[in-house]
Amino acid sequence: MASSNVSQYQYSDIQTVLVDKLTEWHKHFPDDSTKPIHVLPVVRHDDPDLFQSSLENESNEHNGERIILIPYYFGNSHCTGILLEFNADGSINRAEYTDPVKGTIPNKLQSQFKEVYSESTLQVKDLPQQHDAMNSAAITIESLLAGVNVDLSKITPVTSITSSTNNIPNEGNGNELYPRLDSLEHNLESHNLQNTGGLQIGIQNEGFDDRGARRSYIENLRTDCNSMPPCAEKIILELLIHFNEKQLEGASSLTRDSKIELLQKLREQMIREQFFSEWAQTRFQELNIIIENSNDSSVVACLSKLLTRIRPLHVQEMQRLVLKANQAADLIRNQDILLLLGETGSGKSTMIQFLAGCRMTQKKEKILD
Repeated sequence: MASSNVSQYQYSDIQTVLVDKLTEWHKHFPDDSTKPIHVLPVVRHDDPDLFQSSLENESNEHNGERIILIPYYFGNSHCTGILLEFNADGSINRAEYTDPVKGTIPNKLQSQFKEVYSESTLQVKDLPQQHDAMNSAAITIESLLAGVNVDLSKITPVTSITSSTNNIPNEGNGNELYPRLDSLEHNLESHNLQNTGGLQIGIQNEGFDDRGARRSYIENLRTDCNSMPPCAEKIILELLIHFNEKQLEGASSLTRDSKIELLQKLREQMIREQFFSEWAQTRFQELNIIIENSNDSSVVACLSKLLTRIRPLHVQEMQRLVLKANQAADLIRNQDILLLLGETGSGKSTMIQFLAGCRMTQKKEKILD
């Protein structure tokens, strides 16, 4: 298991790391896996019904013998995981819960599991308990992979598994837009800003939602795609549109065969345009595996890597940014300009996001001096 000096993960890294390691294992030992393995998106504990709906969606999409890995995030760096192994008749052979910090199953989690699989019960996997949740993601990843007989030491040194993704600081990270309410209120009042109570209530009652931003991104993809002649870049954009819409709406407009056909078409087009290489071949192998696993977020990430490789300079996006900059310049022309100052963590970004109309969620944070 991971030692105490293991680097930390963002909770959002877990699904990607699991898929990457399973893909790497499959490359080294293609005949080792006897059952399909599906890695579901991370379930957040603060979304009350997400775990049950994830189980229900999975059971509708897959059947027969298979193994399901589900990363589960409690907040405050505390990550856990669930492994479900199914028999050919759909019954559950194993239902393991990994928690390297507390080692107990929350009643809410168990009850939602029983709602979907009434004849089974989650069982705690015996692990040495850690007092520090910061390493729980790495330990959970190793435990889930060990549960499917993946020996990390045969493909990469155990200590290196955390290097596959970079740690992104919370400052400026849109995926971690959780206000430090006490600190924010204190700093607003110390500068005699009015209506801080109303500001706090507004932040508490709203839930951050990036659906609008994703829709805008999809529309930009569609605009770029429609203005483009047939080429590899256009096919990648078509695939990105599909998988982003599927993440947003939950429904798929393409059959499995259609996706495979588009991938084959992309491969042939990249060969014609002399973009195909050993690196691209590896990305296509990954795409086939993660599409089979219904891992949409990893499909989007892999397609984005391909797009960046064949289009290092995104001219259309640069044009959009220039247009936005010009529009912003028009808005502030002949207007007073305000400068917002404050120490790190005082709430500058949070207040600006709120004033800009972002919807945020209430979350208690323990702030250390």
